[in-house]
Amino acid sequence: MRVCLALVLVALAGCSSRSTDEIIADVVAAHERGDTQTAIVLTRDAAHRGHSGAAMELAGRGVDKRTLGDWLFDPRPTHAEARWWEARVRREAARQIAAGDTTGHLTLGRMAWVNGQMADEGEADSAAFARRHFDAAIALGSREAIRDRAMLVMTTDGLLAAEPYFRESARSGFVEGARWASFAINGRPRLEQGLDARDAIGDLSKQDEVGSIRYLRSAGFPELAAEAEARTEGFRILARTGDAVADSIVRALDAPSPSVSS
Repeated sequence: MRVCLALVLVALAGCSSRSTDEIIADVVAAHERGDTQTAIVLTRDAAHRGHSGAAMELAGRGVDKRTLGDWLFDPRPTHAEARWWEARVRREAARQIAAGDTTGHLTLGRMAWVNGQMADEGEADSAAFARRHFDAAIALGSREAIRDRAMLVMTTDGLLAAEPYFRESARSGFVEGARWASFAINGRPRLEQGLDARDAIGDLSKQDEVGSIRYLRSAGFPELAAEAEARTEGFRILARTGDAVADSIVRALDAPSPSVSS
């Protein structure tokens, strides 16, 4: 036990000169390899250094600790510690909002959306609470809030409803917004019929491949234009085997493209 504790202390001492960005990179790496315990220890270190995302992560992770083993070996925060981190995050967010900093709105919006945590305002709907803060951040000029709002709308109202928000995200420079918008365009015939993404897999009559590829071409991101051409080439290969639907898609894509609203 003493050896283990000494190793922990040495490891923590060795981390003292590292930047917060380096610690967060290690948190991500730990999660990717499934080492949750190390990720939480590093997250706490980053939170103590002032990283708001790390503090928000701890605020949503409170657990009961009933045994000595829990206290010695489970790095997750107790409910009391999680509440302490939440209060700390809220105080900083309130300070930022008062100063006109969009970060405070983003923090409260993300806490409500990801953790379901809201301020005590009698609000029953965490998504609506998050949406108000994202809208407030957007009104103050936040690009990140445009991206977050699009994802929020997708998770609450579905991909079809989120399409215009993803287009807005793409116009703000987020490549993932454009990619999600292309998914929405592609699935619109199916989605408008109320079908699930897994319904009629491979049925091109329920997909707007032409509209999706045209959007990727026009979105302004080189990597997505390359994806569009790769998809088009796939249809060319299929058309050469005699597939009439693929042939019609290729003909439409080769024709002069109408203006595509983005």
